[in-house]
Amino acid sequence: MNNAIAEEKKAKSMTPTPESSSVVAPASAATEPGPSESAKPAAVDNAATATTTSVKPSAKRSETDSTSRTDEGWKTRRLSADFRTKYPDRKYPDVKAPSPTTTGTAPIASSAERYQNAVNILKDLESEQTETVLPVADTPEYAAVLSRMDPAKMSPRECKAFPEVQPSDAEAVQHYLQLRNAVLQVWHQNSKRLLEPDFVLEQLVKLEEYASKKDDEEWRHRVENILVLLDRMCVINYGLVRPVIMNKYRKQANYGHAVVVVGAGIAGLTAARKLKQWGFDVVVLEGRSRAGGRVHTWTASKVRPEPRAEMGAMIITGLEGNPLYTMLHQQMGLELERIGPRCPLFNSQGNPVPKFTDEVLEVEFNTLLSAASKNGRAAPPGSLKIPPSLGESLTLMLKREELDCLRRAREYKENQIDIIKTLKMLYRDRKTLTAKLTTDKEKYMKAKVAMTALNNSETQWAYRTSQSDMLITADKLADLNEKLKMLDSKIKLAVKNQPPTRYLDTEGRAIIGWHEANLEFANANHLDCLSLQHWDQDDEYELPGGHFSVPAGLSHLVDALCNGLQVSYDCSVCSIEVENGKGRVSYFHHCQKMVRDSVSAVLCTVPLGVLKRSMANTTEPIGRLKGVVHFLPSLPDEKIRAIESMGYGVLNKVILTYKTKFWQTKRALFGFVNEDVQRRGEFFLFWSLYDHPTLVVLIAGEAAVALQERCSKEEVVAACQATLKKIFGDDIEEPVESVVTKWGEDLWSCGSYSSVGPGASGANYDVLAEPLPNEEEPVVFFAGEHTIRNYPATVHGAVLSGLREATRIADTLDKLWYMEDAAS
Repeated sequence: MNNAIAEEKKAKSMTPTPESSSVVAPASAATEPGPSESAKPAAVDNAATATTTSVKPSAKRSETDSTSRTDEGWKTRRLSADFRTKYPDRKYPDVKAPSPTTTGTAPIASSAERYQNAVNILKDLESEQTETVLPVADTPEYAAVLSRMDPAKMSPRECKAFPEVQPSDAEAVQHYLQLRNAVLQVWHQNSKRLLEPDFVLEQLVKLEEYASKKDDEEWRHRVENILVLLDRMCVINYGLVRPVIMNKYRKQANYGHAVVVVGAGIAGLTAARKLKQWGFDVVVLEGRSRAGGRVHTWTASKVRPEPRAEMGAMIITGLEGNPLYTMLHQQMGLELERIGPRCPLFNSQGNPVPKFTDEVLEVEFNTLLSAASKNGRAAPPGSLKIPPSLGESLTLMLKREELDCLRRAREYKENQIDIIKTLKMLYRDRKTLTAKLTTDKEKYMKAKVAMTALNNSETQWAYRTSQSDMLITADKLADLNEKLKMLDSKIKLAVKNQPPTRYLDTEGRAIIGWHEANLEFANANHLDCLSLQHWDQDDEYELPGGHFSVPAGLSHLVDALCNGLQVSYDCSVCSIEVENGKGRVSYFHHCQKMVRDSVSAVLCTVPLGVLKRSMANTTEPIGRLKGVVHFLPSLPDEKIRAIESMGYGVLNKVILTYKTKFWQTKRALFGFVNEDVQRRGEFFLFWSLYDHPTLVVLIAGEAAVALQERCSKEEVVAACQATLKKIFGDDIEEPVESVVTKWGEDLWSCGSYSSVGPGASGANYDVLAEPLPNEEEPVVFFAGEHTIRNYPATVHGAVLSGLREATRIADTLDKLWYMEDAAS
């Protein structure tokens, strides 16, 4: 009996309760656990000592504004797969949270140890850099891909220009595509020069398949027309080719067409350069005293050689099909440096977040993000009175997971109570059966002795009866012991799979917050200001080829684009008017009002933030507010609604220059996890992109606005330096120069870059790109990263939008041969 009581107590001690559990684990938001996964997993690996993670990311891109938007790299990727798919060799439900000392929460002993630990992590990361492979147009087909054209299909514009090439005639189409792709290859192999017919023909006849075509006039005419069409489509002869007028346009009347470009950002300069190449009289009006807009390279003055850092756009996302690759590398010969996709994280105490912890929580965040987006797209159009935001949906998902975790813990506890009740009943039955078996054995032994002494029918009956009773009781006891054995296995499995009492602990929630800040960086906006259904509408168009920085600085591109253009600085445009089919632009230059009358076209490239500010001040007198543009007649209601509904936020930077690189690596990328989720975007990401003693620190989301409005430069720099001391120790040097950007207070940008706000969609970009309607031909056109649906919030998107509008203006004022035929 004593043994039975002892075993009962042992069984009770093996049955844990949720209140005593220390397991804290993230959960898969997309799936409910099956019978074999009753508990959500813990998110930590005891053996991990350092961490690396994919930072947006995100894009999710190079940014045209105050910094980059990305995907592979920094825009957080959405994963539909569960953690068990990514790590099939791990028993996800069996992983338990280690003690605090293994999660990185315990402070490192000394400042020197902290410094050496951080430096070692960055050195290990630098050793993992892979070789960069740059795209080369080694085949005509790949040249078409690099031009963002289908190598095996004619575009609608090509079909209109060459109606003789019937789609039903496969051979004719094939011959046309081979010739078009060959011309594109000539461009990519000679992108520093302006392609004119004589040079292209000279290059083509060197090819074996066209060697016999040298004297074929029909073929030569076809090549010339293809060249003119591709030039008009701006897939060749763009960028930094010599800013001279092509021979084709020298005899035409384009000189009589005046075009005013409002804004000397990347979009405006790219368009102006192409329009000048076509013979138009182009003037660029810029409100600042410099060109470039949200592309601005800062140069230090107190350190030699002079370090550089980008105050605005700084990342080139994707090379394949990117016009920036052609302009920066092929035309200017500038070096491009690849940025690795891995980023170590340090927690609020400055200790490295374990690799496994970071990986699990990154997958967890991506799963939540995927589930939130899926739920948003599942809602029927118009079914929601208030457009949902991504931030609100993620908050609800996190709360749901927390409640789900509590529900599992409660069910686990109730199950353990049932087990205890069953145990008590079984041990009570076992006690009874054990006592009965003892009694039956005694009866059996007495009957056996009695039968031995006097063998008759009565003693035999007593012997057999007692023996049968004893065996029956023994069988019952054996069955009961088997049940206890099975129950013991069940208890051990329950202990093994005990669910956590919380979904995320404080550090886990903070790491999720870091990924939220990373997503806010990718979109330059708070998550509550992003559309749940359409925030990532451009993901499928992301250009392949990795992410790159420009060590020489992106301002070199701006300077090169300005070369040969007429750019007027300090010109605050106050109104754009259309009257009698002509444009009129009024502006102030050093407090003196000036006007450009009778212009054939006006290209407005001011940022979306300026358009928003202008729409909010339409009742103000023209010219009263600097940076506010009035449109006469007013913009169509559809365009005004698109301007108001689109998202446009702030991403700021702190640039710190030191005498030496105390982090000791040529490049560095690392993140800081703020324990306060509300401050998640405050100094959350640190970059050292060039081999200079300069760090670029990102401030995203709510923190970007709060620090911009409430803190002085000195306070921001001091707080940023305090964060670095948490990671590297108190002995690091102080910066000798520093800059804090405040893009939201810049009258000429009013923020960083565009995003899709709640209630908006990708269609809003198309609306913003539409020229203003006019009785005859349009006069006012729009370009900029906020007008290109497939590549918004990127530098290459700004370039492509400028080229698109240059084409549209030229099509309006100087129709090609097939357009004239259609008009007649």
